[in-house]
Amino acid sequence: ADALQITASAGGIDMTGASGGDIDIRSSGKSVNISATEAAADAIVISASVGGIDITTAGTSGDEDIDITSSGSINIASTENVANAIYLHANSGTSETIKIHADQGTGDDSIYVLSDLGGISIESGKTGAITNMASDSASSCDTP
Repeated sequence: ADALQITASAGGIDMTGASGGDIDIRSSGKSVNISATEAAADAIVISASVGGIDITTAGTSGDEDIDITSSGSINIASTENVANAIYLHANSGTSETIKIHADQGTGDDSIYVLSDLGGISIESGKTGAITNMASDSASSCDTP
């Protein structure tokens, strides 16, 4: 049984911390679950009107990942006008990789990289480490 239950029969539930105070939700030795059953595009919203949002895990084994899964699209956008506005970074050892994988796409643009007005740079710190290849003999990679 739940040790504490907060239920509203009508309307919503608001929790507000005093100015300068945090609202902490913790579970000792158990999970914290957030779910919604509303059929809305914004059924769960996590926002900060000032400041950032951090999602972290302190996992030490290989199975303690941060997974984002959707039966619809996953869109990541930044409106900040700075270099590295969206930044993917692996920094944990010499075996690390970053992989972009389209598992079932069969079109010529199964993975599509676009820059509307600027260029696209691919750079490697290892001499001769950038290669172009197509796995079937009917395809080719065009290079300027």
